[in-house]
Amino acid sequence: ALRALLDAVECVVVVGGRGSNNSRQLVETCRANGRPAYLVQGASGLDPEWFHGCAKVGLTAGTSTLDAVIDEVEAALAVLPEPAVAPHGGCAPA
Repeated sequence: ALRALLDAVECVVVVGGRGSNNSRQLVETCRANGRPAYLVQGASGLDPEWFHGCAKVGLTAGTSTLDAVIDEVEAALAVLPEPAVAPHGGCAPA
């Protein structure tokens, strides 16, 4: 499922805790497949500079990430001027 997301986007935001092995593995999988990936714990961790030149941003999360936090990050991404957001539920690296 993550690989399908990677085929559809230019970069990925992973929502999860910095101490979460699952979240770190998601970031590593994205990067190993040639996609810039950024781990954030919430919307305040987003940096608009990451998305310059990205037409479509993927959004995924670690398995224990709260839906409310994911929704907050998705809403923050939606108001950025450039990228379209392709949300994807939390999943284990493929």
